Amino acid sequence: MTPSETPANIVAVAETAGKTRISWDPNPEAQTYTVMGEEGNDSPWYHFAMNSQEEPPFDRVIAEKTKATQVFDEDLEPGTYYCYGVRYHDASGNDSPFPEIVCAYTLDE
Repeated sequence: MTPSETPANIVAVAETAGKTRISWDPNPEAQTYTVMGEEGNDSPWYHFAMNSQEEPPFDRVIAEKTKATQVFDEDLEPGTYYCYGVRYHDASGNDSPFPEIVCAYTLDE
């Protein structure tokens, strides 16, 4: 069974030229969280395509089965757009769906 709730209030913020912070509200059903990411594209069509897929095509695991509600993606290219999704895992081992994808530009050097 897939949990119906998704992590809420997910935010991605560029901290430096090579680092973003991804944070979200805790979910009472969550035992752990997994954060996925990829280098993105800032066009509206890209966002529409990513958010309309049941399983977005992320190419990197940022954090797997963490209990934290904030993680950092580091060693990134300056001035580049990165997108993220967060899902949680409940006590029965079920995965929530990915919610809306969030993105941030890393700062220029």
